[in-house]
Amino acid sequence: MTKNRKKLACCTSVLIFAACNTAPDLGIFTGNSDIGTVRHAGSVNYNRSDGSYTLSASGTNMWFETDELHYVWRKMSGDLAIAADIEWIGEGVDPHRKACLIIRQSLEPGSAYADAVVHGDGLTSLQYREVTGGPTREVRAAVSAPQRVRLEKEGDYLSLSTARAGEELTA
Repeated sequence: MTKNRKKLACCTSVLIFAACNTAPDLGIFTGNSDIGTVRHAGSVNYNRSDGSYTLSASGTNMWFETDELHYVWRKMSGDLAIAADIEWIGEGVDPHRKACLIIRQSLEPGSAYADAVVHGDGLTSLQYREVTGGPTREVRAAVSAPQRVRLEKEGDYLSLSTARAGEELTA
């Protein structure tokens, strides 16, 4: 009887340990983290049934030389394209809150980057920082508040495409 109790206790502790070390499901991404100094830690929730991501984040901005954001990421290299439907949940207090698809050189604040961004007020643009520590530059899209955005990198070239609900993506 004593032998069986020890085996049961051992199995129970192993199962609990395994359950505690399970990483969150991030879908196509492999990690998520805050970049820069943020007011509240960010989070991500992936819904496997519909393939959607819900992010919560805080921070001043990702603009000029400042980066304060929550980032869901996957390390990649070479040519790539990523697209997403953007939907705001709730009313925001800052018209420049952002939802974006980002290509970054690193996870460090001030890193070179490019993004396809939709602001809370509908402003949509391709924003980029050419060098680490450099200023952010912007090319505004003709479309405001699109439903879908796409960021593509081919060689040294980047492009932003947008689409309203039911429309095809256009650059």
